[in-house]
Amino acid sequence: MKRNHYMLYFTSLAAIAVVGCQATEAEVPPYSNKVPADAPPLEKFIIDKFITSTGLIRTDIKERKENYLSETIGLWLSYLYERGDAKRFAEQVAVLRHYFILDDVISWEINGETASTVNALIDDLRISRVLILASQRFEEPSYQLLAQKIGEALQHKQVESGLFTDFVDVKNGVHSKTLTISYIDSRALQQLNEIGVVTTEMLMQHRKILQQAKKGATYAKAYDIEAASYIFEEELHLVDQLYIALNSERWAIDTTDFAQWLQQHWQRDAKLFGRYNVSSNQPAVSYESPAVYALALLYYLERKDIAMAQTFVDKLESMQVGSGYINLQTNDTHAFDNILPLLAMEVYNNAR
Repeated sequence: MKRNHYMLYFTSLAAIAVVGCQATEAEVPPYSNKVPADAPPLEKFIIDKFITSTGLIRTDIKERKENYLSETIGLWLSYLYERGDAKRFAEQVAVLRHYFILDDVISWEINGETASTVNALIDDLRISRVLILASQRFEEPSYQLLAQKIGEALQHKQVESGLFTDFVDVKNGVHSKTLTISYIDSRALQQLNEIGVVTTEMLMQHRKILQQAKKGATYAKAYDIEAASYIFEEELHLVDQLYIALNSERWAIDTTDFAQWLQQHWQRDAKLFGRYNVSSNQPAVSYESPAVYALALLYYLERKDIAMAQTFVDKLESMQVGSGYINLQTNDTHAFDNILPLLAMEVYNNAR
């Protein structure tokens, strides 16, 4: 998985809970992972390789086959919403409720039969956002009620000086003192504001943090809430940078400098790399990531730059090995590098 979040440095200290103890003693909810007849090939690949008979989604197909992330379930819910699949969306929400909800926040990771007592703000916000949208689209009020409970738990458990923090360990109540900039999901915050969970003052405080995070054409990694200062790193993680730019566009914050920076690197190298060195402006790694190109597609769609969006559609199609995205050197593949491209292509198709 290409996500390299600030909170992950602390999770080794977190206690774990037996899967299911955060839920009731109810039986495992029924789940059908049958491939729909009209599913695109990449969706079929994902269902076959990653989704278990109980609806949990593997992180990869080799070393982390029994590792399941809230990030992945949020992206899959987002795809099912975009696809308009009310039945499978409901099944996945049942999986979320049964395995991941812990004191009304969402465990960021399940390993085998144990769930972390730590959450990840980005995932709680993403899932809340899609639950609110789905509540309206599928006419299911319980989804918004769940999003409201999650949002209220975030308010009570992981706010510092009026800002959400990266994570909380619900076992001991300790939360981080930083806010990773890519975690600021502008649409989720606005939707939580609309249903009365996030105040307008808090909403605008997060917008200010996002708006002022830029240094040159690119963005800070995180905001140190106690020091009231931004944290800049020598390497730029392009997934983080694209999430920040995408959320900025969605909040009417100008990202022209970043768009030009990204386009210049694409034109120079005919590819985008996973990380870049700030000082040299050169790639810090040799790998390409389908997730990066998926986020670039979503970003340029948000900017209504159809020509650049089409460029990354073409790139994603050229990277597929058979039906999915596989690293031919390791013969491994990650859910993140498959579901995010699937989601981006569905958004692209719906926008046409």
